[in-house]
Amino acid sequence: MSKNGLQTYWPIHGNVDSPSSIMLGFDHYCGSLSKIESYVKGNYELPSGERIPSMAQKLQMENKPALYSWIDLFFFSDVHIIGLDLAYEEMDLWWILNKRRRMKQKGDVMINNRIIYYPVAELSRDKRQLLNGFDVEIIDLENYSTLYMSRYKKQFDNIRANISA
Repeated sequence: MSKNGLQTYWPIHGNVDSPSSIMLGFDHYCGSLSKIESYVKGNYELPSGERIPSMAQKLQMENKPALYSWIDLFFFSDVHIIGLDLAYEEMDLWWILNKRRRMKQKGDVMINNRIIYYPVAELSRDKRQLLNGFDVEIIDLENYSTLYMSRYKKQFDNIRANISA
């Protein structure tokens, strides 16, 4: 998400500096998935009591709606996924990608953003086909045996070039 030309990096599965935010195992992912589904369907309330419109309602608004969560970014902004292997237990991301694709196919709403994934390891043919089916662009940049920091640098350089283009 860009504000005043700055990009936001969102550690959606937690941050090492905040151990309680880290998602571990099916219990965390299933709990998160329940909240994500409520959010997308418009059954989510902010602590202030304000009800968040459903994603379908947001997508039909003439003016860009307020974005309250990283979930919104998967529908309104280009998203670059780095540092995740998109294992199948990361069901929250798979659910969002599936929901986004179904909404696009249905054709009631316009979804024009891009989801770009930078694999951390060689992708199986099945996972690559599934991601392609969900309209996820896959960018293989490097030899997967390289160190994380050099890999992230390449990925950020590619993201910068993508944003500038």
